[in-house]
Amino acid sequence: MTDPDVPNASPMTRRAALSLGAGAVLCAVLSAPVAAQSLRDRRTERRQQRLDRRERRLDRRQRFRDVRDAVGRGEIRPLREVARTFQAETGAEIVNFRHRKIDGQHFYLFKALSADNRLGWYVVNAATLEIMTEAEARSRYGVER
Repeated sequence: MTDPDVPNASPMTRRAALSLGAGAVLCAVLSAPVAAQSLRDRRTERRQQRLDRRERRLDRRQRFRDVRDAVGRGEIRPLREVARTFQAETGAEIVNFRHRKIDGQHFYLFKALSADNRLGWYVVNAATLEIMTEAEARSRYGVER
């Protein structure tokens, strides 16, 4: 018996094709729950990442408010004043900066390019305007980048 649509097809070829087709359908049906679970996992992971980013933004905003309030109360000097003092005393150009609060003390960390073209981190106490190298600040106050 041959299939009229398929020239020279034997019954064995049709059985093989049917079993391959049935196998493909079976694989698709069995893998669908796995794919759905994987999709749910990815969605849950993305949702958690969005929540984590939002929480970090809120933490950052709170830190900004804390610094602004400390400047307003006169506990620390404004960044502009600290940066001008740092540049006047060291002659270095500030490339980047960070703020850290450790044990109630505020520090500005400046990444600066010195006059001899060396790049380094300097730490300035925001209340006293004391300028330290990164190593000095780490040993005295535990300040880390």
